Amino acid sequence: MPLRVPRPDTKHWVAIGFIVLIIIWFATGTIRSAREEAPEVDQTDTADAHARVLVREVTAEEFQTEIPIQGYLRPWEHVQLRARIGAQVVALPVQQGREVEAGTVLMEFDAEDRQARVNQLRAEVELAQVELAAAQRLQREDLVSQTERLRLAANLARAEAEFEAAQLQLSYTQLRAPFDGLYDQRLVDRGDYVQVGQEVLVFANISRLRAIASVPQQRVGSLEVGQSVAVDLLDGGELHGEVNYFSRIGDAQTRSFEVEVVIDNPQRLPLAGASANLRISLNPQRAHRIEPSLLRLDGDGRTMVRILNQQDEVEEVQVDVLSMGRDYVMVAGLAATVRVITQGAGLVEAGQQVEVGEGEPASSNLPAAGGQ
Repeated sequence: MPLRVPRPDTKHWVAIGFIVLIIIWFATGTIRSAREEAPEVDQTDTADAHARVLVREVTAEEFQTEIPIQGYLRPWEHVQLRARIGAQVVALPVQQGREVEAGTVLMEFDAEDRQARVNQLRAEVELAQVELAAAQRLQREDLVSQTERLRLAANLARAEAEFEAAQLQLSYTQLRAPFDGLYDQRLVDRGDYVQVGQEVLVFANISRLRAIASVPQQRVGSLEVGQSVAVDLLDGGELHGEVNYFSRIGDAQTRSFEVEVVIDNPQRLPLAGASANLRISLNPQRAHRIEPSLLRLDGDGRTMVRILNQQDEVEEVQVDVLSMGRDYVMVAGLAATVRVITQGAGLVEAGQQVEVGEGEPASSNLPAAGGQ
């Protein structure tokens, strides 16, 4: 006998549909209410969260400011000696690379007939002197005219001038050290024929050095002649010097100013021509040590720090960054003692009165003061 499945009656389906319509009506009403009415927010709690900041009292300390710049080293004196006559190199009395005293003969040229010419003119000078002396005696006795005496005087003057010129030409056959220093490099060899004005050797004084560098226009006003300078060499060594000169006219392209530092080099270290890092020590000044994260830039690109005044109002103060360490910066421009906002500075505005929270961030433990 087949199994008969009962068919749901019409009333059952009507009940189910009625329930579904009620559920849809409640759901659409809830959505419409949510769209028309925003949820209430506790404005008091939000305002308090934005207006609460943490601060730390920072006291100024004396800071030795330095201007770090990069430069290069030059000899104190450096010349390329040139031949003053056209002649053959016949002798090299001193080996290049030696330290010599001023006046030492470094190179000799062939004198050719110059010595003979000097001897001839010396004799002519002596003859002219005797003739003029005799004419002067005779003139006193009216035996020689004034014109004759003047002619003989002119002959003597001409002979003396030619004699001095010949002596000078003869002296040019020996090239001498112009000052105490280093015979650094020879540019010709024995047997070479040199022309007048040709460079023949390089001579320098490296007992002192010049460091040449450029200082940015923002820092040139801090320079003074005599300021001490530490010179860090690329091999790790260090020398010391002082500011010898700085330009009062800046470079038109770089807007920087040239500075010259004089450095003692008693050991004659081979440093001329090398690069070096210079640290010019300025006068000590008052500065504050803070975290780099506390610095802000305003719309004009100025460096600012947010602090609280006595009325717990936010103030923005422009500062100058003097030096930067790995986890701190030294800044100038703040009062002797200030309350720096360490947390919440980005949630408040200048002039806003805030609530000072208790506690202090761990980042306030900065390293002790020290030089850079």
